[in-house]
Amino acid sequence: MIHLNQIRRVIYEKEVRQLVIVEDIAVENVDPLRLDTDLSVVITCFAQLEYGELPVVDAESRKVLGLLRRQDLLAAYNARLATMQAGKA
Repeated sequence: MIHLNQIRRVIYEKEVRQLVIVEDIAVENVDPLRLDTDLSVVITCFAQLEYGELPVVDAESRKVLGLLRRQDLLAAYNARLATMQAGKA
């Protein structure tokens, strides 16, 4: 994973821009999510980490399926909550 703040530190430095590669700023110790990861676990992960996105991998092959963005999680949660509250009204 690469955090946007890590990129911001070097992207505008002309001298450094040519010298930095992804390996230099990538974060390797992030546990990926799986499609069957419980929502409460996902929320906890985002609460504890500074990353705006977390990788989602296939449980068997460990192939990256995509990224889950914090803002998408919150939007889906809020939409579901609104639907549930409208059903009670």
